[in-house]
Amino acid sequence: MTLRHVPRPYRPRRSRTNPSWDRRGPLKLRPPKFTHRVSSRPRKVSPQVALLALGFLALVAFGRWFVDFAHQQPLQAVVLALVPVSIVVLFAAYMIHRWRAGKRAERAIQLADVDVMGGHHFERYVGALFRHLGYNVELTGRPGDQGCDLILSRNGERIACQTKRYESSVSNSAVQEAVASVPIHRCHRAMVVTNSRFTAAARQLAAAWNCELIDRERLGALIAEFREDQGSH
Repeated sequence: MTLRHVPRPYRPRRSRTNPSWDRRGPLKLRPPKFTHRVSSRPRKVSPQVALLALGFLALVAFGRWFVDFAHQQPLQAVVLALVPVSIVVLFAAYMIHRWRAGKRAERAIQLADVDVMGGHHFERYVGALFRHLGYNVELTGRPGDQGCDLILSRNGERIACQTKRYESSVSNSAVQEAVASVPIHRCHRAMVVTNSRFTAAARQLAAAWNCELIDRERLGALIAEFREDQGSH
């Protein structure tokens, strides 16, 4: 008895060009599973949006009622209209008083007061100093600011400024962060302002990368000029 070789039926193997076949036959393609679940719960409305909506509806309702009331009793309507106007005027006067008080508080700040400031307060105060020098100041101090707390703009030039309210000397890492933030914020050069002093390595790196350093002495001069000019007005 002679055994003959019977060839198996040809089935193409799975490949990049034909991924739907393998030795066990065609693969069953399953639809993709979506990991994002659509919640059936309605979105919560923020309290600010709800208050604005209620205020707008109340204003519309009051306006319609006031128009009808003014046609019937014009004198009483004038007296009634003076009440919200008086409230707005008093509120504006209060805000102006607060603004002037804040300016007087900034004017009274000395270099010794800067040493006890918090980081965010120091950023805002340095911004006020440069705003007094004619710069347009943009506050960017927040998590992920990439080493830039302020953006100073004047005469088409943008400066990435980092503020350091330190008790010890500022190292070259602050200069590196400020220089690295220049292309991120589309600035022309960098600046570091501190109430302390800079190390020799920081000064050397700043000279190589055209980074302006304002130490305690220069900051004191800016504060004195700011106090003198504000006191003369």
